[in-house]
Amino acid sequence: TGLTVSGAIDANGDLDVDGHTELDNVYVSGVITATSFVGNLTGSSSSLGVVPCFSARATNGGSTPFTTDGRNSPYTPIPFDAVDVNRDSCYSGTDKKFTCTVAGVYRFNVSLCSGGTNHWFRGWIFHQSGGSGTPNAIAKSQTDYGGNSGLDFTHCGFSVIYPCAVGDKVWVVLDTTQGGTSSIYTGESGKYSQWNGMFISA
Repeated sequence: TGLTVSGAIDANGDLDVDGHTELDNVYVSGVITATSFVGNLTGSSSSLGVVPCFSARATNGGSTPFTTDGRNSPYTPIPFDAVDVNRDSCYSGTDKKFTCTVAGVYRFNVSLCSGGTNHWFRGWIFHQSGGSGTPNAIAKSQTDYGGNSGLDFTHCGFSVIYPCAVGDKVWVVLDTTQGGTSSIYTGESGKYSQWNGMFISA
């Protein structure tokens, strides 16, 4: 514990430290960093550490449907408030936003239903650089045009792959400005309306 050794592990499983000194039958618990490696390396387990990811359902506190527009300030998020997965504490069920904890490329997925008879969905995924200022729409989708069709509880799924820096925020909003009734179904514990995100590359 607390020991850092640079060297090469040879075919016999010995650690060659400086070309002269060998440490036999080395047991390491943690991370091994070697300049070269010959032979087989075995272990009982391995770990990549905590990878930021989350999954949340929209319950809106049990009230359905959700019909609040989020395109303009204060950019009200769709209430994905029931959090099922939250690695690295990257998501808040209170403000309903993802906050980047590790810089890299992320994938965000939305799957939801509109909230009632003759309702439809139109919405955006927002990205906010540094967690403040005016957000930028990075993905949009809809199930109808102007609510003209007789659609009931329509499903919409969309996703985006996007780079994030530490402190950036991402969330989903509803657009109610295009006519008809644009809404989100938030009943049944949010099982019909969910979104998630995950780190996929540095």
